[in-house]
Amino acid sequence: MVGKKWLSEIVQVVPLFMALLLSTAGFAAPLPAFTATASGSASDLTLIATMNVGDADIGKSGNIYLVAKVGKVGDEWVAHDGAGWVSWIGGPVPVYSVGPLTDRTIEVVSNANLSPFIGTKVYVGYGFNESDMLDNSKYALIYTVFDNSVASGTFSSFALRVDGTLWAWGDNTNGQLGDATKETKDRPTQIEASASWASVSTGDRHTIAIKADGTLWTWGDNTNGQLGDGTNVSTNSPKQIGAASNWASVFAGVYQSLAIRTDGTLWAWGYNEFGQLGDGTSSFKNVPVRIGRDTNWVSVSAGAYHTLATKSDGTLWAWGRNEFGQLGDGTTDAYYMPVQIGSDTKWASVSAGRSQSLATKTDGTLWAWGENAYGQLGDGTLLHKRVPTRIGTATNWAFVSTGARHSVAIKADGTLWAWGWNEYGQLGDGGSRLMNAPIRVGTATNWARASAGFGHTLAMKTDGSIWAWGWNGYGQLGNRTDTNRSAPVHIPVG
Repeated sequence: MVGKKWLSEIVQVVPLFMALLLSTAGFAAPLPAFTATASGSASDLTLIATMNVGDADIGKSGNIYLVAKVGKVGDEWVAHDGAGWVSWIGGPVPVYSVGPLTDRTIEVVSNANLSPFIGTKVYVGYGFNESDMLDNSKYALIYTVFDNSVASGTFSSFALRVDGTLWAWGDNTNGQLGDATKETKDRPTQIEASASWASVSTGDRHTIAIKADGTLWTWGDNTNGQLGDGTNVSTNSPKQIGAASNWASVFAGVYQSLAIRTDGTLWAWGYNEFGQLGDGTSSFKNVPVRIGRDTNWVSVSAGAYHTLATKSDGTLWAWGRNEFGQLGDGTTDAYYMPVQIGSDTKWASVSAGRSQSLATKTDGTLWAWGENAYGQLGDGTLLHKRVPTRIGTATNWAFVSTGARHSVAIKADGTLWAWGWNEYGQLGDGGSRLMNAPIRVGTATNWARASAGFGHTLAMKTDGSIWAWGWNGYGQLGNRTDTNRSAPVHIPVG
């Protein structure tokens, strides 16, 4: 039924009452009980939907259709046309099953790459004929495509699983793990077991996340207002920020936070001495403030004191501190509002580090600029760059992350690469020598995500497994020791 062997992890079961709570469609009773089982990761997802007719009084007998409906938040983008479903994710998917009125199971997606479709909702319902299948009152929300990934803070680590569970370990001095304690953890600890999380990012001592329902939550240090709750009081457990339920992505800088809503607006709060919030001032903010009036922001990344972002038109923007040229405009002048960098419209993703910037373009090329004292730009030198500089000649770069002084990236073939500072083995090559150009880490070809922290690195493979290496003084590797590792170590989660 599935081309690959199924993973053993069972990741999400959504009973009917929870499905109704999560959905905004106002589904009417009676409904059978629907559940979903997902395996793998967002880049290699298999999703199985099951309908348990049980004692549901659905008023008819005979054949029944079990149907999967895929939609985006607030805007369904795949629909049933009365005869069949349109293709998606590059090919047709078996999205309905018909047979006798009894419990039924269908495979919604099989080994599909849904990473570009974070936030996508999957509904399952039933019908007795094709027109009946279009009745939204017969559908329940069973699954949200989670941004399953890893996030490295200064001395802490987070993993978001494909089932929407959130796990944390490492330094917890300021409650940044969110487990309602301030005790450092040397192994993964689940955060709010009853919650379904969709996105997470962690900074120096605070964390910001989005739940599957689109709400925003923060915890940890709040000295600079980076939690966004209108105070400067720290907290060691997740706290909802405002009532909005349309948050799409988040990014925690060292002492500041940035986020994008589903309407394409950009918001920022926290430390702002160098204008890194982008609101035209240097005043700290302890609640989210909207940055400009644009509604086409698609990605954002916060470094120590500067910020990078891209718009839906493929343009690149930067603001904040610029002493090493990390904004990329050819100067060392700081900017307190977003400034477009160059005129290119092919920027795909960005990552802001301590004082350096890295980015990929839609043509698969990799670019870097800013501080380079430790070779973290990867251009084969130790010279700072004030404008985006192409790294190598490869055209298959798919993902990049830069931390304090080192960088990691993944190519389209699933290989992992690293360069820069390596004192604690954070490059994962088995040594501790600085590298000023990308070197391949191991021989695996199934890396999906990676995150560079201060002196450690986290990564996730397409099978959902978590790996860590580098400095481990706070247990941030999660392998139940405080011993540094210079090569990837598998970290059991859950």
